[in-house]
Amino acid sequence: KFRLTGTNSTMTMLKEVFKGDNSVVFGPSCQSGPLGGDAELVAMMCSGGLGGMLFFQDPMSSHPHQSDIDCLLRQALVHNVMSCNTPVTGYMLM
Repeated sequence: KFRLTGTNSTMTMLKEVFKGDNSVVFGPSCQSGPLGGDAELVAMMCSGGLGGMLFFQDPMSSHPHQSDIDCLLRQALVHNVMSCNTPVTGYMLM
Protein backbone atom coordinates (compact mmCIF):
# COMPACT_ATOMS: atom_id res chain seq x y z
CA LYS A 1 0.00 0.00 0.00
CA PHE A 2 1.26 3.47 -0.89
CA ARG A 3 1.10 6.65 1.15
CA LEU A 4 0.33 9.69 -1.03
CA THR A 5 2.75 12.55 -0.51
CA GLY A 6 3.29 15.60 -2.68
CA THR A 7 3.43 19.33 -3.03
CA ASN A 8 0.66 21.39 -1.49
CA SER A 9 -1.25 21.91 -4.75
CA THR A 10 -1.03 18.20 -5.63
CA MET A 11 -2.14 17.11 -2.17
CA THR A 12 -5.11 19.50 -2.27
CA MET A 13 -6.20 17.95 -5.57
CA LEU A 14 -5.65 14.38 -4.30
CA LYS A 15 -7.69 14.98 -1.15
CA GLU A 16 -10.57 16.25 -3.29
CA VAL A 17 -10.33 13.32 -5.73
CA PHE A 18 -10.18 10.69 -2.96
CA LYS A 19 -12.62 12.44 -0.61
CA GLY A 20 -14.48 9.86 1.46
CA ASP A 21 -12.21 6.95 0.43
CA ASN A 22 -10.94 5.64 3.75
CA SER A 23 -8.56 3.22 2.04
CA VAL A 24 -6.31 6.07 0.86
CA VAL A 25 -3.42 6.97 3.16
CA PHE A 26 -2.14 10.53 2.96
CA GLY A 27 1.42 11.45 3.89
CA PRO A 28 2.82 14.89 4.57
CA SER A 29 2.27 17.85 2.26
CA CYS A 30 5.27 19.81 1.05
CA GLN A 31 5.35 23.44 -0.02
CA SER A 32 4.22 24.35 -3.52
CA GLY A 33 6.84 23.49 -6.16
CA PRO A 34 8.02 27.06 -6.80
CA LEU A 35 8.32 27.59 -3.03
CA GLY A 36 10.65 24.62 -2.50
CA GLY A 37 8.24 21.67 -2.50
CA ASP A 38 10.18 19.78 -5.15
CA ALA A 39 13.35 20.20 -3.07
CA GLU A 40 11.48 18.86 -0.02
CA LEU A 41 10.50 15.79 -2.03
CA VAL A 42 14.16 15.33 -3.07
CA ALA A 43 15.16 15.42 0.61
CA MET A 44 12.54 12.77 1.41
CA MET A 45 13.81 10.66 -1.47
CA CYS A 46 17.47 10.94 -0.40
CA SER A 47 16.61 9.87 3.15
CA GLY A 48 14.63 6.83 1.96
CA GLY A 49 11.20 8.31 2.72
CA LEU A 50 9.98 8.27 -0.88
CA GLY A 51 9.87 4.90 -2.62
CA GLY A 52 8.25 5.91 -5.87
CA MET A 53 6.67 8.85 -7.63
CA LEU A 54 4.10 9.74 -10.20
CA PHE A 55 5.30 13.05 -11.57
CA PHE A 56 3.28 14.53 -14.41
CA GLN A 57 4.04 17.97 -15.80
CA ASP A 58 2.66 20.03 -18.64
CA PRO A 59 5.28 19.69 -21.39
CA MET A 60 3.84 22.66 -23.26
CA SER A 61 4.49 25.26 -20.56
CA SER A 62 7.61 26.50 -18.86
CA HIS A 63 8.09 26.20 -15.12
CA PRO A 64 9.81 28.90 -13.06
CA HIS A 65 11.28 26.18 -10.85
CA GLN A 66 12.54 23.95 -13.70
CA SER A 67 15.89 23.44 -11.99
CA ASP A 68 14.07 21.95 -8.95
CA ILE A 69 12.08 19.64 -11.23
CA ASP A 70 15.28 18.54 -12.99
CA CYS A 71 16.88 17.84 -9.60
CA LEU A 72 13.87 15.75 -8.52
CA LEU A 73 13.98 13.65 -11.69
CA ARG A 74 17.78 13.31 -11.53
CA GLN A 75 17.71 12.15 -7.90
CA ALA A 76 15.06 9.55 -8.77
CA LEU A 77 17.60 8.10 -11.20
CA VAL A 78 20.48 8.34 -8.71
CA HIS A 79 18.53 6.64 -5.90
CA ASN A 80 16.81 4.13 -8.20
CA VAL A 81 13.34 5.33 -7.18
CA MET A 82 10.40 4.07 -9.21
CA SER A 83 9.26 6.98 -11.38
CA CYS A 84 6.26 7.40 -13.68
CA ASN A 85 6.26 10.52 -15.82
CA THR A 86 3.26 9.82 -18.04
CA PRO A 87 -0.24 8.53 -17.32
CA VAL A 88 0.55 5.34 -19.28
CA THR A 89 3.51 4.50 -17.05
CA GLY A 90 1.33 5.24 -14.00
CA TYR A 91 -1.32 2.80 -15.20
CA MET A 92 1.34 0.17 -15.87
CA LEU A 93 2.63 0.53 -12.32
CA MET A 94 -0.80 0.07 -10.79
